[in-house]
Amino acid sequence: MTWFTEDPTPILIAGGIALAVLLVLLLKTGRGIVLVAMGGVIVLMVLALLIDKFVVTDRERVANVIYQAAAAAEQNKPEVVLSFISPSAPGVKAEAQHWIGRAKKLETVNISAMEVTLDDKAQPPEATAEFRLFARGEVREGQSTYPGQYLGRVWVKLRREAEGWRVISYHRDN
Repeated sequence: MTWFTEDPTPILIAGGIALAVLLVLLLKTGRGIVLVAMGGVIVLMVLALLIDKFVVTDRERVANVIYQAAAAAEQNKPEVVLSFISPSAPGVKAEAQHWIGRAKKLETVNISAMEVTLDDKAQPPEATAEFRLFARGEVREGQSTYPGQYLGRVWVKLRREAEGWRVISYHRDN
């Protein structure tokens, strides 16, 4: 049932179709009961939007971690980026610090085509976020700085910890 709380689009489309059919029926019959049915459909559509807004699933929480880390990277806030990495993953944190040290300034960090897979059988629960990453900025190489960019596919594994979902490993396609 999480599809409903993650994306109300199917319900909104079905509601739009139902409203169109009811409108035609109203125009053909002129009966007031059709207006009541239209009001009921509108109420259901509004409820779907409210549920989507207020219910946050684990899949959405995982995606939010990735988006928040990307936003922090784009704002050049390395301490915030590092806060999304689990204390149980010192290798990931060290590698992140290495890359953050090389990036003098990030101008753009875009995430797209994200797919989140949950593993509820793992204890504690784990998830994998697969997405396309585009990053552009200035890279430091010794004393020199030059423009650099990255475009590729990234897989990030996260674990639900007391503080929330935290990164425990990752790999990228190039």
